[in-house]
Order: sequence, then structure tokens, then C-alpha cells
Amino acid sequence: MLDIINQISIVGAFFLSISYILGLLIVNLDLSSYGITRLDMLRLKYLVVGIIYSITIAVHAAISIPIAFLLSNLSSWYFDSITIFTYLGLVISYFIFVNKPIKIKIRPYIFITIWLLISVATIAVPMRIFAFPISADQIYEKNIGYGIIVMYSIVHTFFYGFYIHGKRTFEGKRPIFPGISAPGSVEILFIPNKLEFLEDLGIPLVSTNKTQTVLLIDQTQDEIIISTKSDKDKQNVFTLSKDVILGIHHLQ
Repeated sequence: MLDIINQISIVGAFFLSISYILGLLIVNLDLSSYGITRLDMLRLKYLVVGIIYSITIAVHAAISIPIAFLLSNLSSWYFDSITIFTYLGLVISYFIFVNKPIKIKIRPYIFITIWLLISVATIAVPMRIFAFPISADQIYEKNIGYGIIVMYSIVHTFFYGFYIHGKRTFEGKRPIFPGISAPGSVEILFIPNKLEFLEDLGIPLVSTNKTQTVLLIDQTQDEIIISTKSDKDKQNVFTLSKDVILGIHHLQ
């Protein structure tokens, strides 16, 4: 019984550690699209984001099981062609998404559907290799499977951070995918005797101590990050200390 408990503890600790690291990476990939990087290590948010991401991968893997079974019925030649195509696709995606993120102008729900289908189809290839081996040279086949898993992990994490996490629909009304960190519309109330710097920074005010509606991108215990516009090409992003803030009005 103690051995089972110890094994569960080890697996749980490993899962939480990986989730935390993934969450830290994903949050900072999202913030990097605003020209910001935050490497403060002790944030519960990283763990939550990482767990949500891990759950999405687990769901994709579960959906890919029947596809992997179907692939096991293909001849070796056809499957090798699919494997090579998948690997080359991941390599090309690496250079596109990791080195230079691009703009994607597709309706959010179509975008999510395409993302799900491509992710599930990609996972199915290494899953078929490990669960339904058919090649005589299984060492070579497994090495290819490991290569696809590594490339998929890199590309998918960067893609999730840049395009999925914290993004809203083009109307700006709700997140395009369940999670946290989607920028929210807020009005910020500042301490009156500390307003002299706001206009110099270009933060628009509607009264002596309240801003116009701005986007709250992120916040920590000591700071908030806001943007004055939703268009990333034209927006101004500010990091402000909470010492100058009286309150934040979250708008629906």
C-alpha cells in the first residue's frame, strides 16, 4: 500500500512540476506578443495554466486512439508516407510559429476546430507507432516516433502560447478557448495625488482619477499590465505599480 502511495506521489509531483514549467512558458509566450517578459517564478497562475494545457493534450490523445487504430490497418508504405509528411509539417511549423509568429485571421470556432483536428491527427502517428507496431525495424520506427513527439511538444506549446492562451474572439467578448488570462476590459481608479505621470505616459483619463476603458492583460501581487487599444500593431502597453491604484472596475 505504501509503495502505491509513493508511486502516486512521485507521479503527482512530476505532473505538477511539468505543468508549472509549461504554464510559465505559455504565459510568457503570450506576454511576448505584447513585447513583455515576466520570469517571476512563484505564481500559482503558471500551475493553473499548465494543468489546463496538460488536460487539452490528454483530451487530444484520447481522441486520437481510434485514428491510431485505423492507421494500424494501413500498409507500411502508406503509413511511412503519412509519417514523413507529419514530421516535415512539424519542422515547417517550427520555423513559422517558433521563429516568427504570424497573424491568423480565421473565425475563432473554425480556428479551434482546425487546431483540434491537426493536433489529434499528429498525435495519432506516434501513438500508432508505439501501440500498433508493424515494421520489422521497430527501433528505427520508434526513433521516428520519439522525434515526432519532441517536435510536436515544441511546436504545439509555442502555438498554444502564441495563438490560443489568453486570446479573445475578434469581437473581444469572450475567450476563444477555456482558460485564464484573456485580456479583460476594465476601468482603473488611481490615487489622485499620483496622477501627474499618467498623461505623460499617454494613458487616457475620463475624470480626475479614472481611466477610459483599457485592457487588463496581466497582473501580479505588485503590478498590473494594461493596454489602451485592442489592436496589437497600434496599442500602447503599460506596466503600473499597484501602489498608485485605488481599484479596478471589471466590465462585462
